[in-house]
Amino acid sequence: MPREAPGMAGADWLPISEAARALGVSPSTLRGWAAGGRVPHVRTAGGHRRFHRAVLAEWVAGRPPAARSRAERSTHIAVAPQAADALARGAQGIDGAGDGDSRQWLHEVARALASGQLGGALERAGAHGRAHGARGASAMQAVADMVAIERRVDALLASPDHRVPRSERDHAVAVIHRLEARLLDGWASTTPDGAPGT
Repeated sequence: MPREAPGMAGADWLPISEAARALGVSPSTLRGWAAGGRVPHVRTAGGHRRFHRAVLAEWVAGRPPAARSRAERSTHIAVAPQAADALARGAQGIDGAGDGDSRQWLHEVARALASGQLGGALERAGAHGRAHGARGASAMQAVADMVAIERRVDALLASPDHRVPRSERDHAVAVIHRLEARLLDGWASTTPDGAPGT
């Protein structure tokens, strides 16, 4: 794998622990995949593995469903009531017609975290990805809105007004990662060969 490129720091680059949580596997499993060259990554100057969020999402979208872990396929998630409440209140506070998608996705994630059921949100993320693909959008365009929503979720839950425990904040972000992956699955299903492109 290539060494660290300049400008590699930032929210788009995940350390192994965050990338593993997004994929629903253990860090040791992801470390093994990376060591075997099965998953795209780079190494920092200090030898640490880093995973680019969009590249990782495209890699997930290109994997056949049978190859995914049980955790990735399951629609049952842990309940996170404080995060769910904070996101529902945050969605109510969004003003303006341009933020309709943000409001909708905040409600989706809030419902999933309150009920422990992710199935409906995953179905809608897949449909959203298929719609992007049908319009000819690139993978980066398809996932851009979800990345923006992830940042909004992280900022809302980190606000001192909500006092959401770190474990629930991390769980909410992991849920968004799963929605990003499903959105890319939907997008990839519209390409001629059924695999993600650029």
